[in-house]
Amino acid sequence: MGSSSQPISTGDYSKKNPTLDQIFETRDHTIHKKYKSIRNKVRNETRKLQMEEQRLVASHCKENPKIFWKYVNSKRKICDHIGDLITDDKE
Repeated sequence: MGSSSQPISTGDYSKKNPTLDQIFETRDHTIHKKYKSIRNKVRNETRKLQMEEQRLVASHCKENPKIFWKYVNSKRKICDHIGDLITDDKE
């Protein structure tokens, strides 16, 4: 991987939303580029953490299958965040 990548501080996560608000307010191209840069860093970091978690589970699954099944069951559950459709039809 790239040796020039620096770890992301928690400040980068909190900077993401105000920058997005600035984009919509000003429509400035430089702010948009800054937002995309921060967004890509955050996404890259979350992907690395997810891959590390999967490597950890895979390396310990023979010695401790409980870790493996805990991970599998956490991925099997589906969250239904969309509620029922409400209509005003009286027919």
